[in-house]
This record gives sequence, structure tokens and C-alpha cells, in this order.
Amino acid sequence: MQAGTAKSKSGAEGKRFRTWQRYWLFQIPGLAIVSALLAAGAHWFSLPLWACALGLAIWIVKDASLYPFLKSAYEGSKPTGPEAMIGSLGTAREDLRPGGLIRIGPELWRAESAVPIEAGQVVQVTGCEGMTLRVAPGPSAVGRDGEFRPA
Repeated sequence: MQAGTAKSKSGAEGKRFRTWQRYWLFQIPGLAIVSALLAAGAHWFSLPLWACALGLAIWIVKDASLYPFLKSAYEGSKPTGPEAMIGSLGTAREDLRPGGLIRIGPELWRAESAVPIEAGQVVQVTGCEGMTLRVAPGPSAVGRDGEFRPA
């Protein structure tokens, strides 16, 4: 896997729906049930067709009017776990040659680096694979010309 890419098993690389599309897809079963009940009412209780159409229209207007209030519940989730760490700065707890532990905030993470990194050096997370973070030397360890400068 290349540095800077995140491997996700949650299906994030699959097709993504917009929030309103996700909302209306979840409304389809309710619409189907209401439609079936109205059709049964028209058949068994001789409900007029206009009453059935009005009932279905009211149901759709109800769903549309609730969307602004429920929109946040249907928004896509933000990355969690290792994917959420991409871009974060941390400190190498031990030499990374290529693997070792880094500290990001109060947490210790297993990490690997393409270049050797000394303990105590600032690192930046560039990607992840499983629960292992891919890191590169942080801003203080990279010179103005982009070359790695050991501490």
C-alpha cells in the first residue's frame, strides 16, 4: 500500500449516497407499506381512489417536512480508528526501523516508516493499514528542501 492512502474495510471506497438520497432510500419501506394499506382499504372498504391518493400524498409530504429535522442522522459518518489519525502529529516512542510505537495524544499506536526515525522525533501520520499507522518524519524533521534531517 502506498503512503498517504488509507485502507478501509467499511466499504468507504464503495458507492456513496448523498444525505437526501440516503434519507429517501430509508423511506421506501414505509411508502410501500402505506401504499399496500391504502390499496387494501380501496379494495376491501371501497375507499375512493382520490382518498387513497391524498393519503399517500400526505405521507410523502410528512416525510419531506421531517427531512430538515432528521438530516443530521442520515449524514455520512466521519472516519474512526486509525483512519481518523491521518494527518495527525505524534512522537516516536522508540526507533522506527521500520516499525515501532508512536504516541499521539495519550494513545500509543504501532507505526511503520519508510525512512528510519529516531525515538523522540516528531512524526506525521500519512496512512494506515489495519491498526498499523504509516508515518513520515514530522515538520521539524524535514528540511526546507524536503530532505529528511535526523535530529
